[in-house]
Amino acid sequence: MRNVFLTPIDSLHTGVHGSLMSNPPPGVTYSSVAGDHCFVLSPPAECPYSSFPHIELIDVGQGKEIVHSARLPVLNRVSWVTDTDDLTIPLLCGRHAINGKFRSAYRSHPWSSEFRRTVRTRIQNMLFAYSHPSCKAVFVRGGSIGIETRRWLDEIGISQVHSRFWEKLRVLYPAQQCISSELFRLKWSLKARTIVFCGRDYGRKNGLLALRIMAKLRLVWPNIECVYIGHIGSDERRRWQSLLASIQYFESIPRGSVLEWFSRAHILLHPAQNEGLGTVFLEAAAAGMAVVVASGSGMAHTVEIFGERGALYVNRDEVPELEQEGLFEHHLRTLLSQPQQCAEMALHNYKATASGFLSVQNRDKTLLQAYEEGWDRPAGNALRLEDLSHPPSSSVIELDAETLRHLERTYWKEINLTVDGHVTVSF
Repeated sequence: MRNVFLTPIDSLHTGVHGSLMSNPPPGVTYSSVAGDHCFVLSPPAECPYSSFPHIELIDVGQGKEIVHSARLPVLNRVSWVTDTDDLTIPLLCGRHAINGKFRSAYRSHPWSSEFRRTVRTRIQNMLFAYSHPSCKAVFVRGGSIGIETRRWLDEIGISQVHSRFWEKLRVLYPAQQCISSELFRLKWSLKARTIVFCGRDYGRKNGLLALRIMAKLRLVWPNIECVYIGHIGSDERRRWQSLLASIQYFESIPRGSVLEWFSRAHILLHPAQNEGLGTVFLEAAAAGMAVVVASGSGMAHTVEIFGERGALYVNRDEVPELEQEGLFEHHLRTLLSQPQQCAEMALHNYKATASGFLSVQNRDKTLLQAYEEGWDRPAGNALRLEDLSHPPSSSVIELDAETLRHLERTYWKEINLTVDGHVTVSF
């Protein structure tokens, strides 16, 4: 057995990295490691939320183990890989994304010469780090991520990217363990139907739309079971208290409980406005569910995952905003009134996850190819801070996970970035 370090511990995803730890590739064990976050900051070098980081890396010290990092390049190791659901944020700004002044400057057109210079330095540093020989793979959770990254880099005027970076990009779907075939057959043999909405961010996941549609559907199909998993602000909870009392509503439940609901449910309603390729899609497929979801800009990966047979879509690029809710509702009504079509969609998704391109076996093959390259052909030199460029006035700081989290919460309070305790950031 060979051990792989998973880091940084504060960035590990319960679905993506939790699945790796609970169901690792053959011959591999994982250890979660905290690591120290290393930043090169503009003055005043207080923290990466108030000061812009020209580079952002993780350091777990020297050793022979391969390091599997969430998003960040790895210092002082001759073999490492990284994975991400969105390349633009780590390339552009990382944790500085919650800085309002930065977001405002990013949205302004044209950019000032100083802002453009600052951003280019950051992006070039991160691209250099990902292209370093010690990095064996940059795993992205869908082919559309690489396409969007190329488009975005060209759009902001960075078209000269070393071919090594693109060669390292490999698609690694966040595969999940399927429910048993017996459980799949059992739930689809029942006449009752269960619809699930699952989203922590009420605004970005379109929670209000989900509530309105559930209320309408229950007027026609009072026996359907509706499950809402996610945060709802106190004012909205009061407004929808009658509906919430008649459905299964959970502010927050452990991931195991979410998967339990998925294993019994039939349809996932996911009207998110935009997001990366989250595990919710793979979890729904692994649970044998039909899906009603958005597509188009910011959601192109949904078609990549479900194809033409696994989901009904609302293309936000083609359907006017005022008509989108009606189309989501129409798709759900279609699946509820045509149980055979609904079951066939669920079976398509289940097969893709059980033995197809979304399977754990396919995930393991992709991972092992990169790990074996690291074991067999480590780089001659590890990535070092001195390899990277930064302004002469900048400062290097290293922070452990606990200190970084404290600085983050302090910064949230300073800029009043929370709503009912939930962070709301939009680029």
